Amino acid sequence: MQISSSLTDIHPAKIYLNNVAQGGEVANTLAAIECDCESSTTLVSKLDNGTAISYDELVKFNGHLKIHQNEDHMEVIIAQGNIGANVQ
Repeated sequence: MQISSSLTDIHPAKIYLNNVAQGGEVANTLAAIECDCESSTTLVSKLDNGTAISYDELVKFNGHLKIHQNEDHMEVIIAQGNIGANVQ
């Protein structure tokens, strides 16, 4: 399967539970990144399940971030990294 990025791709960005190696369920859906790839900003005050989360809790959160190719190819990860408690 060949997958290429196009100038119209919109890259979904999500925070997942656990570290990258373990993987986990989606904890928070962030604003998607348009293909100009300059930036994406999301104000996070609660998780997708409605649980409130403060900045201090997010800094200690057991999670990781993934940026996906596009909605049609979520299996293609173009960037990922540990966040919160998993950063070493």
